[in-house]
Amino acid sequence: MPATSIASFAGFGLGLRPPHYQEFLGGGVAVDFVEVISENFMVKGGRPLNVLAAIRDQYPVAMHGVSMSIGSADGVKLDYLRRLKALADRVQPLWVSDHLCWTGVEGFNSHDLLPLPYTEEAMRIVCANLLLAQDVLERPLLLENPSTYMTFADDEMSEWAFLSEMCRRTGCYLLLDVNNIYRWSELRGDMFHHRGRHGAFAGSRDCRSPARVLAPRRVDPRHRESLKNIVRRLSPCLLADNGQITTSGRAASHRSLRVSFA
Repeated sequence: MPATSIASFAGFGLGLRPPHYQEFLGGGVAVDFVEVISENFMVKGGRPLNVLAAIRDQYPVAMHGVSMSIGSADGVKLDYLRRLKALADRVQPLWVSDHLCWTGVEGFNSHDLLPLPYTEEAMRIVCANLLLAQDVLERPLLLENPSTYMTFADDEMSEWAFLSEMCRRTGCYLLLDVNNIYRWSELRGDMFHHRGRHGAFAGSRDCRSPARVLAPRRVDPRHRESLKNIVRRLSPCLLADNGQITTSGRAASHRSLRVSFA
């Protein structure tokens, strides 16, 4: 893996979807970058790639995937990685990311982001897949913390301990979804505040700097201050989701960002 780090970047971005194409092609949309779903553009040619190339001429692009299946015991598919690399080489994105999950096994695709047990066995599988993916892509990956609504009886460590160790062993980065932390806190009560104070999700020495923040639409008053503290400590690179994170004018730097926790 020749590239071992990701260049610093500060700004406000939006997820690019087909209804937005014409507006972005016209230029003048007040964002600092766009995020695309990698699989939508992993093709040999055609209009999607032409549109992406035109938008890339005007805006930096981040690539976010949903099908790498980094937690699969079957391993990551080399054909998928090669097509992803071809797209990354063409786009030269700010970063390439995916989810900490598995999506299928033995040729079956669930089309869902399935949770992992937090065990040493799962850690070895994830890290082996990550190291292979990073070697093929020739760049570090970002993995998003999962949206989890259950725990496993066989769990051997906490989620934040798993993520921190995963980053340490592989050199990958964490793509932090604050909404997923919040949803997990609703399931586990006081865990949200504990995570916000102690670390891995807040860019501590144990975990490489996060790059994206998605905040929930509404926040329980009990967790509002903890969520604000987490966002303040993160790298200043935000991706809006359903209007949850807003700006005052063009978000040329993190100083112009306003995060609403209504």
